[in-house]
Amino acid sequence: MLLLVVVHSAGIQDREGAQKVLDGLRHFYARLCKIWADGAYNGNLAE
Repeated sequence: MLLLVVVHSAGIQDREGAQKVLDGLRHFYARLCKIWADGAYNGNLAE
């Protein structure tokens, strides 16, 4: 199920772009509590 799309330049790393997606999801889906991702998404994004 597609929840949100964010379009950005190709120069942005996946995990930086993912933060933009998560920020947008938080606005529309406040109760969303679990998101699955691969090993590239670590650090602050995974917390």
